[in-house]
Amino acid sequence: MSGAGHSRTAALAARVYAVGIRLLPGAFRDAHGPELRRCFRAIAVETRVRRGRVAVAGVTLRALLDVLTTAPGQHLAGARARVLGAGGSSTGLWQDVRHAARRLRRRPSFALTTVLTLGLGLAAATAVFSLVYGVVLSPLRYPDAGRIVQLDHAAPGVGADDGLGMAYGFYRHYAEHARAAEALALYNHFEQTLVGAGDPVRLSGVAATPSLEAVLGVPPALGRWFTVAEGRSGAPLVVVLADGLWRERFGADPSVLGRTINLGGVQREVVGVMPATFAFPSAEVAFWVPRVVPDTRLGGWNEQAVARLAPGTDAAALQHELASLLPALRQATDDPATLAEYLDNALVSPLVVPLKESIVGHVRPTLWILLGTVSLVLLIAVANVANLFLARADEARRETALRRALGAGRGHIVRGFLVETLLVALMAGGVGLALASAAIQVLRARAPVNVPRLDEVGLQPAVLAVLLLAILAAAVALGLLPAFRGSGDPAAAMADGSRGGRGGTAGRSHRRGRDVLMATQVALALVLLISSGLLLRTFSDLRAVELGFSARQALTFEVGLPGTRYGTRAETKAFHDRLTERLAALPGVVSVGAVGQCLPLSGNMCWGDILEAEGGATFGAGEMAPVTGTRIASRDYFRTLGIDVRGRAFGPADETGAGTVAVLSQAAAEAYFPGVEAIGRRVRFGAQGRWHTVVGVAANVRARVESQDDERLQRVIYLPLLPEAEDGPGPERMTYVLAASVPPTTLTPAVRRTVAELDPAVPLAQVRTLQQIIDRATAPTAFALTLVGVAAAMALLLGAVGVYAVLAYAVSRRTAEIGVRMALGARAADVRAMVLRQGGRVVLVGTAVGLGAALALTRLMEGMLYGVSPTDPLSYAALTAFMLLVAGFALWLPARRAARVDPMEALRAD
Repeated sequence: MSGAGHSRTAALAARVYAVGIRLLPGAFRDAHGPELRRCFRAIAVETRVRRGRVAVAGVTLRALLDVLTTAPGQHLAGARARVLGAGGSSTGLWQDVRHAARRLRRRPSFALTTVLTLGLGLAAATAVFSLVYGVVLSPLRYPDAGRIVQLDHAAPGVGADDGLGMAYGFYRHYAEHARAAEALALYNHFEQTLVGAGDPVRLSGVAATPSLEAVLGVPPALGRWFTVAEGRSGAPLVVVLADGLWRERFGADPSVLGRTINLGGVQREVVGVMPATFAFPSAEVAFWVPRVVPDTRLGGWNEQAVARLAPGTDAAALQHELASLLPALRQATDDPATLAEYLDNALVSPLVVPLKESIVGHVRPTLWILLGTVSLVLLIAVANVANLFLARADEARRETALRRALGAGRGHIVRGFLVETLLVALMAGGVGLALASAAIQVLRARAPVNVPRLDEVGLQPAVLAVLLLAILAAAVALGLLPAFRGSGDPAAAMADGSRGGRGGTAGRSHRRGRDVLMATQVALALVLLISSGLLLRTFSDLRAVELGFSARQALTFEVGLPGTRYGTRAETKAFHDRLTERLAALPGVVSVGAVGQCLPLSGNMCWGDILEAEGGATFGAGEMAPVTGTRIASRDYFRTLGIDVRGRAFGPADETGAGTVAVLSQAAAEAYFPGVEAIGRRVRFGAQGRWHTVVGVAANVRARVESQDDERLQRVIYLPLLPEAEDGPGPERMTYVLAASVPPTTLTPAVRRTVAELDPAVPLAQVRTLQQIIDRATAPTAFALTLVGVAAAMALLLGAVGVYAVLAYAVSRRTAEIGVRMALGARAADVRAMVLRQGGRVVLVGTAVGLGAALALTRLMEGMLYGVSPTDPLSYAALTAFMLLVAGFALWLPARRAARVDPMEALRAD
């Protein structure tokens, strides 16, 4: 159409607009009316030339709607100025909210994309922060919890630098003389069978001195705690129940107080019920009984202790005082020889740490790393959304210029952008909150058992406050950049808009901003990708670790016999013999083995002692024989688990009591018989113990999968299950292993029936497959790998989408330029290369920055890695190549689109 036609269309639109602005206040029209009409006519002409009549009608309609929404605010501002005698104009915050909501409704795809992208980032960050806050940051649920400490001992002389435990004699001495502690308490874990109130069940319990209530400061919710008299030998037997046990087994009946219950064959009176929030020392504990501390024995290191610091003191002061008390213990003890071994050879010294540190210290680094990981995902999401807002601000530059020309100040324009981004951030926060709530439930269900305080993880007020701060911070970050970009000089914006946003300082500045955000996304995504790759290598290496046993398809369970019904070792052996025989006859069972105390991968020594080796290693003054784990094992235990034994395992004759034999692990044999053959030699427990002839040397079995598994935990002596014995742990609690030719879990009903037929009062506990035990041992790494892997996948997806979006937008802005180039002879390959170069440079810069950041940040993960260096070249090279491949695909799509531009269509549209 001719220029005259264009002018007629623009003139008609201008007349319609002139009628519309009559709705504005007269003073405002007199001051700004001519400029408004001139700017609108210029926009109408430009729109008619570039986009046609329908587009002019749309521009006119939007301008009239803007007048309609602006006019009330202008009239109100004028009225306020007349009443107050002050000038000024404001459309008001509510008006800004309405405008922002209208703009978002006009672009539903934009709103949906930004809300979902930002919502996913907020959900990931909120879920993991809730885990960090509940486990690490929130205070323990005890009054003045900062004053509660864990009392332990280090013993570098026997390789126990990180915690040996507490002995009776040491506890008594500390409790009598320590002044830096307000109260001390001794406790230990054990298991008992509850008979009655339903089917028999094996429960975890704690035996604690009555002073535990004074240390923790939490009274029972119902009834009372133990009295001092009930902590002495010969006192009436009482018990305090956990809230969960009270509700599950006794229907939350208050009349349970005074009732007697059967725990381990012993009748105990229920004197109290603890609050639902009380979970000491862990949430698995179902009951507490008084701990009787012997008056004379020095004791072994099987106890644990806690203390409440006196006001005005700290853990270091208490540790110093306890160390100063040890010399006096030499005169107070009735066993100076044993004490000399502890102090002079084992080098025992007090170790005092805050209770919270002892509970969460081992998981704190991992959780902080996971929080940092999802925070990077949130940053990538914000960068992605910021790029979308920048592109949208560029498209709306002429609309913004028109609003400036209508009298809107720079502050009003900035506030409009901030209100819009705040609406988006609030909607994203709602999405994030819903997704985070579901994710928290998954985290609590999937977190490994070594993560403490999981019952305290949730959307607590502090978590919600941080989420709100994150929403506000995201809104400000997303709003300020496009706001200041779009609130400049109206004439410059109109001029830049008339060129389609190409060229000029503003255009280059906008492009640089988008390029920086795109490079940031690439860099952060690469950091997460490399982190997940290192954890994947770690997990793969852990799964390939030689565990020392070959059995995989097996069922395991524990059987605990009450001492009141099986009072002698002969009676317990008879029960285990009958049970083993019946289990072996079950269909699908290949072989049956049993071991006392604990299976492989238990994570600790379980029960240990010092051996004396005949003709073996000798230890002089200042040295101490290594502590060795002790296991009672059935004769088929090694065959069932697939543990290689050099020499021989136990036979039927070894379990009759006629002989005293033993099997040493390879690590124990090397420690006690260095450089000589251990088979045929003898060992014993202390100078008064029986000699045991070593008949076999078994392969080392790992107690842990990760690298912290050391030789100390692999030193084991195995003893046969004898009808009578003077040393070693008793066989009251045995763990069975059933190697199966069928899926192991299908054996569980038959096993329960078999045990019940022998004794209905004996329950099964810890029923698991051997593979589940292996999976549990690698669960911490698997958990971290899952979270980091999900974060890396989200980051890679968001990064690739960001690269594509930025480049696709750049291509759309340069469509006319590309049309000119192709009209002048440029080939499709040349156009593709031009677009790929433009985005490729940014991707390469982001990759280089990401590699540098990964080299620095992955060193923080060193404690989580096994068998792979945090700077592993293979992982870096492979994952960088993968990142470049994904980014290359994201670059290729808009480059392909650019190469298909029709020059005539592009020039006609321009």
